[in-house]
Amino acid sequence: MIRHIACRRSWPAFEKKLLFVLSCGGLVEHALRKVRDASDDFTAVFAFGAPMLDIGRISRHFASTILDYHIFGQETLWKAFERTAKPEVMHHTSVYLGEGGKVHRMRVASVRHRPNGEDARCCDQPAKYQRRHRDGRCIYRCLQAHHPKGRPRTFYVRLEEGTSKDGGCRSIGGRGQLRCIIELCDSNR
Repeated sequence: MIRHIACRRSWPAFEKKLLFVLSCGGLVEHALRKVRDASDDFTAVFAFGAPMLDIGRISRHFASTILDYHIFGQETLWKAFERTAKPEVMHHTSVYLGEGGKVHRMRVASVRHRPNGEDARCCDQPAKYQRRHRDGRCIYRCLQAHHPKGRPRTFYVRLEEGTSKDGGCRSIGGRGQLRCIIELCDSNR
């Protein structure tokens, strides 16, 4: 589909070429390699991970933000991408960014429920957030009545706080703001 749209042409008159893949997340997850390959033909490829994508919401809150800040405002792609981390978008879907042959995924990572983009769980149930330790770890407690005896109910999760765009993951947003994680995806599938 992407090859059909792009036709492997180059458009020399356009400095910034963006592709928004408005489809459900199932297609994106199975075609992550295609998103990575398309990022060679475009400045950036944006795709979404929601099982049922709300195109109106994405157009209104995501695409308009990218166009406003990156195309018209001349901000860097990464700065505009970080500006899209709004509750209207991030509570609906994770966002994939293909750029320069790499694919990154941005998803919600609230300290209380999803500290590193994944639910804090114990015994196949969400754990209760207790507090944040001085060293940056978050403390959670298992509330399951049938928790295994001899195994501690309290556990720690170290928050990913990196700042690198190239490797690993990094977090954006701080106290009082929506916290998100941007991570490099393994797109060699």
